[in-house]
Amino acid sequence: RNDKISTLSHDFFKEEYLLNYQISKFKKPWISLLNGIAMGGGLGLSVHGSHRIVSENTITAMPETAIGFFPDVGGGYFLSRIENSIGTYLALTGKTLDGENSIYANIGTHLLEDNLVDDFSKKILSLNKYTINDVDYILKSYDNKNNANPSLINESEIIKKHFNKKNIINIFNSLKNENSIWSKEQLLILEKKSPTSLAVTTKQLDLSSSLDLRDCLIMEFRICQSMMAKHDFYEGVRANLVDKDRKPKWAPQNIEMLDESHINDHFKSLKQKELF
Repeated sequence: RNDKISTLSHDFFKEEYLLNYQISKFKKPWISLLNGIAMGGGLGLSVHGSHRIVSENTITAMPETAIGFFPDVGGGYFLSRIENSIGTYLALTGKTLDGENSIYANIGTHLLEDNLVDDFSKKILSLNKYTINDVDYILKSYDNKNNANPSLINESEIIKKHFNKKNIINIFNSLKNENSIWSKEQLLILEKKSPTSLAVTTKQLDLSSSLDLRDCLIMEFRICQSMMAKHDFYEGVRANLVDKDRKPKWAPQNIEMLDESHINDHFKSLKQKELF
């Protein structure tokens, strides 16, 4: 059974991550209509492409730390490039974003009202040529000037203050020292997540900021294979997706019990089983 699980987790994630990488290299337009919920793997299939259309119906997030996992599918690459450490904040808290905030975080590229999405799709389907310039020309025909006021702008300074850290202990300490309503709210959110996931994710994003997408995916493949061999992912899925008791028993239980070698285990080379 364990051999089968090991092979499945290796093969599944390898195919997924290689697809994410190929999307980033695709020469034609890769148009994603994020006119609804797009989280985790859904962002892996869209955010590396050329056009990500969002609307007032859009909800995006990378919520993996709640199930003992981490923001994979190239999440380290695009999250680490959001200014003011907002990507680290989104990765750790799993916060959901609307369309305007998705544009601000560069998850979306264009904001279209819901009632224009079908019209846009029809114009795309009627094209004789299919180049990025053709798609851009159609998008420019919509007057999508809007009075966007993404809430993340108002939070950017306080997010940067607390989440611009290289390890999770420093983030927790910073939030505790602040002792504000906002910082207390963030602590309540973070305390429900897997301590291992929080620590690994913080390190992942710190390293990702200086890597290209290919190297980010190599690192993420190492992390996911390590997590598949450990406790928290299965417990997180059980508590939040299967039994839905929302009471995961993490191991270790809190960030104070984390061991540096336990975190570093997730970043070791897989040798002949590397992604590329």
